[in-house]
Amino acid sequence: MALKWKKKCEEIDSTNIIDDLIYYTVLPNHEEESYVIAKKEIESYKKSGALNLLQSYRIGYAFWKVGKKKEAEYYFDQQIKYDEESIKLGRDIAQWGGAYYDLSATYAFLGDKVKAYKYLDELNNTMNIYPLYWVILAKHDRLFASIRNEERFQKILQNMEAKYQAEHERVRKWLEEQGML
Repeated sequence: MALKWKKKCEEIDSTNIIDDLIYYTVLPNHEEESYVIAKKEIESYKKSGALNLLQSYRIGYAFWKVGKKKEAEYYFDQQIKYDEESIKLGRDIAQWGGAYYDLSATYAFLGDKVKAYKYLDELNNTMNIYPLYWVILAKHDRLFASIRNEERFQKILQNMEAKYQAEHERVRKWLEEQGML
């Protein structure tokens, strides 16, 4: 059903493209589609000469799910290196929390719960507010499957939701005060 709505949105507004790699690595039973999209993304980056530093872990996940574990490890390692460097250097991706999310998801998938929670805790301490899409992504991201049902992970999700709700309410009140609601 979600796939149907995604395609419908793209038909209505072709500029509103949901990141296919994120989408297919979150949906269950779409391993082949994830792999095909990951290969296309790799080719696109090769042609442009740019490095794929923001989605390497999702490419790794797509490769892993179709049994290409050696290739997957390369992309997981690339993501880890980039994100750790970004945190150390204070790059934008670290400042808005993306590096922490990516590292926590990567380590959760690889089975390193200590590091997964380390980066989830740092993400939670870094972020004062969360956009709704992050809350939804964290709830359903298949890279967190190994820890999804653990109490500690559930508490982090609750904290993310609470921060989102608090900001949502703050904005609602402001809009009311401005006569916009």
